[in-house]
Amino acid sequence: MTRPRQAPDPRQMTIDDYIADLQKDTLPSTPVNGSCNVDLQLRGAINEVIRESKISRDEIAGLMTASLDDGKTITKAQIDSWTRADSDRHIPLEYIHSFEIACNSTAITEYLCKLHDGKFIDGRSHDVMDLGQLQILKAQLAAKERELKRGLT
Repeated sequence: MTRPRQAPDPRQMTIDDYIADLQKDTLPSTPVNGSCNVDLQLRGAINEVIRESKISRDEIAGLMTASLDDGKTITKAQIDSWTRADSDRHIPLEYIHSFEIACNSTAITEYLCKLHDGKFIDGRSHDVMDLGQLQILKAQLAAKERELKRGLT
């Protein structure tokens, strides 16, 4: 006896939704002609993350300071210098994680992955992909089981 098929949870992303989401690319473009100068793109991405976070630069600085355990203080002026096109200051690599946590974003990490022709896949997305692979494997095993049963009858 087979159980009735349950409707999928509408809150769960399907593998098709996930693939469609991966194909969306709102990140800055990568440099052309082999250039590795990503200064303007990175500053633009940081500005966009700040805009989308809907919190002030002062709040971001406070959240970043609170998340750093080395006693360093992040200021609004520092954040301003990381985003101005005419500045020679850049966000230090060791602050990117703190910045993304403060802004609830992974856009900078996603952009860095894009520079290497890759995609950033977070834990939840990875689980969705694993689930999709398991569902495919289950369907293949069920088909093989049916085939073997037919051969035995």
